Amino acid sequence: MMFKSRFVVVCALVSLFLASPVARADWQADLDAGWAAYQKGQLDEAETKLLAAEKAAKALGANDPKLATTQDYLAWVLAAEGKFAEATTAAKSALAIREKAMGADAPETAASLKTLASVYDLAGQQAEALPLYTRSLAILGKAKGEKDAGVLALMDNLAAVNQLLGKTDEAKAIYTQIITLREGGKPAELADTLHNLGVLYSDTDKYDMAEPLLKKALAIREKELGADHPDVASSLEVLGSLAAAQGK
Repeated sequence: MMFKSRFVVVCALVSLFLASPVARADWQADLDAGWAAYQKGQLDEAETKLLAAEKAAKALGANDPKLATTQDYLAWVLAAEGKFAEATTAAKSALAIREKAMGADAPETAASLKTLASVYDLAGQQAEALPLYTRSLAILGKAKGEKDAGVLALMDNLAAVNQLLGKTDEAKAIYTQIITLREGGKPAELADTLHNLGVLYSDTDKYDMAEPLLKKALAIREKELGADHPDVASSLEVLGSLAAAQGK
């Protein structure tokens, strides 16, 4: 099974109220530097900077929203390093702070729910991730609408988790809904969902339903991304496996 990578970081923005401009600047500088390093793949540097930001935020109080922001970022870095136990601890702490400070249905809480779900998902704990994705999606879907990019990304995650858990009917229904919502939007994103639904059908031996979806995804990717893009290679590989399974 070859899914399109589906992890999109959702970071909530919070108001920053620190005891002094200098303290705020120091915390913000470490936070920004850590996140920039993460985005460049410099994980050691990212962890060092975010741990410094976490130390500064903890000095402001155990329930300060800035601590939640820092720990949310840190959870992504630790998960990328394969430090899933530490990432889970950071993500749970951020979620607890936001639930207490902002309420159970706040968008910031939904962002932390997604972070914790993604940590579990990356660690192969899809059963733990499923209810968290579901809750995050309910909050963000209500707040932003079902066509919002972040909402659609969450739906992709939810479908993939259901698929990995063997809940193929649920996954199929979600993928089909996403395809409808993405029609007329960004073609490359539509191709990702077509590809994933095609993989689902292929994995359940419904080759006649898989093939047109996978071919459509390939055609979009070749047009939008170019013949040498890794996603095109992925589509070709899956179609090759499908042909072999059919004895072609």
